[in-house]
Amino acid sequence: MPATETVFFKHTFLGKSSQRRPYTARAHSRYIARRSATQYHYVENMPLNYQQRQRWYHDMEKDLRKNGRVIDKFTISIPKIVRLEDAASVITRLNRELGEGRAPFEFSLQGWGTTNHHSHIIYIDRDPETGRRIFGTTDRNSTREIKLEWERVANEMFEEMGYDVRVRVKEGWHEEQEVEAPEEMGVIEVEPLSTDNPLDAEPDSVEAEEDFDGEPTVAMTAAERIILLGESRRDLELMHRAKRKSPTRRKPMRMRCSAASRP
Repeated sequence: MPATETVFFKHTFLGKSSQRRPYTARAHSRYIARRSATQYHYVENMPLNYQQRQRWYHDMEKDLRKNGRVIDKFTISIPKIVRLEDAASVITRLNRELGEGRAPFEFSLQGWGTTNHHSHIIYIDRDPETGRRIFGTTDRNSTREIKLEWERVANEMFEEMGYDVRVRVKEGWHEEQEVEAPEEMGVIEVEPLSTDNPLDAEPDSVEAEEDFDGEPTVAMTAAERIILLGESRRDLELMHRAKRKSPTRRKPMRMRCSAASRP
């Protein structure tokens, strides 16, 4: 019988009016695909070109209503025995089923070669043609429904692929929450992102690096890096806890006999 592994699942989101800095989704997109940590990156229903995709995130957020949700963010741990290409297939199918093949999404796979295989996902629950919600990530109990979809999709595909493992999400690790910058960020002396024209800073005018596929990546500010690195560290710590708390097979109980009962 396949072993069941407890996995980590985190759902957060960015709201247009409640995020501490405008256009944070663009920074998160850059962060999850950074070359230093990413082994696989995939986008669907949004521009493949890096610069066009950055502008797409900007225009998408700009056109939202004041209290609109910009993006949903999922972080999911993946069993260590799963190969990179198989994990990519599973995560792709999950996003396609959540968005019925219409919702834009982007994800990266990280941690292969370590004990922390995981995926960072940006999911936009919006039909590009109608602008309407597809899955309903803002609905009550939607996070639990997404968690159940992950368990269903992953377990079905792991069985089809021949993996002797199934997953379940640890209860209490799927609460929806909004990501905001820590209050202490205010003491950091950095140049803030422009709210008037955030695309003015091009790679040739600011410090730039190359991402994993060789496309230019506009460097993040120190404040953005602190926010995103803090999230990543918290996620990794929670994934470590999930592995430590995964159910293990109990050892057989040893029966003790009194001297009088021995043969």
